[in-house]
Amino acid sequence: MKKVTLILVTITLLNILAVIFNSCKKEDAAIITLTGVSLDKTSANLTIGGTVQLTATITPSNSSNKSITWSTSDANKTSVSNSGLVTAIAAGAATITVTTSDGNKTASCTINISSPISIQSVSIPAGTFTMGSPDTEANRNSNETQYQVTLNAFRMSKHEITNAQFVSFLNAKRIRINEQYVTSSFGSQWLFYLSSGAIKYTTEWVVIAGYEAYPMINVTWYGAMEFAKFVGGRLPTEAEWEYAARAKTTQAFNTGDCLSNLNANYWWLYPQTGCTNNNSTFPYRPQPVGTYPPNAWGLYDMHGNVWEWCNDWFGTYPITSQTNPTGPNSGIARVYRGGDYLSYAQYCRSAYRSSTYPENSLSGSGLGFRVVFTP
Repeated sequence: MKKVTLILVTITLLNILAVIFNSCKKEDAAIITLTGVSLDKTSANLTIGGTVQLTATITPSNSSNKSITWSTSDANKTSVSNSGLVTAIAAGAATITVTTSDGNKTASCTINISSPISIQSVSIPAGTFTMGSPDTEANRNSNETQYQVTLNAFRMSKHEITNAQFVSFLNAKRIRINEQYVTSSFGSQWLFYLSSGAIKYTTEWVVIAGYEAYPMINVTWYGAMEFAKFVGGRLPTEAEWEYAARAKTTQAFNTGDCLSNLNANYWWLYPQTGCTNNNSTFPYRPQPVGTYPPNAWGLYDMHGNVWEWCNDWFGTYPITSQTNPTGPNSGIARVYRGGDYLSYAQYCRSAYRSSTYPENSLSGSGLGFRVVFTP
């Protein structure tokens, strides 16, 4: 009997030891710590709308906690799913990062995104200029008080954005007729108003034949801003616009004190005070971009053809020197510049300022835009 009891005790002890041993093995398995995470790509090139699948590898592979999260450095340019699928939203660059659950280990991939819309641009050098107009300039306005501005270098589209370029944007964003667009910062807005007769909607947007190179008009500030973001740029500040328009000139126009019918598309019957035109029968509509000679920096149509949106809220100029000014922090109207095909010459002056509500498009006139790019 004692022998049987001893055997049973021994078996029981062995079972207890087995349980303890297995428990220790599980505890040992639980403390296998994660030492790193890596991605199968460190960079990728996409066009807007394109995707790339990123794969994360945990080290060691038998780590008990393999939980990771994905993030993007710029949600306006890329999105990334929980599985690492990256989608390109707008031109530019963004960094996709995968992070372990403890937050201690990361890996990243740079996504370079190009636009399917080709935009020619020219380099605008850094410099300092006097913004506004002198008291002696004919037809000047009181809101053109002069002050000194210093700007960093940037690039500006050589031409006003065309119908063909804007239609490519509308189709890429799948914007349909009579449909507002949900902007990134301003809620649902109209991007443009269909009244120019240059584009139409069937199953997608198309340019009416012959109008491909004409400037896109009847664009709201929201439409101009969203297009600029889409191609990896932005709207020019008011200071950048005037600096680029002047191209180091100090007179009313980058052509001098006068703007002739050979220089720009405007209402030739009304030249600048003290000036004359050889032809007063003006086109009475926008002309294809680049129809008239460029300024000294290679920019076309900075005077006339169509008005151009700037990024700034309209406001009173400062009285002290400024570096890279961006205008007031808030307001009710956005700036537009340059004059259009229905403007008198005086409204095409480099210093002339105008503004309207950002949801407006100057229907019946010509309001377009161009974009700038910064490093």
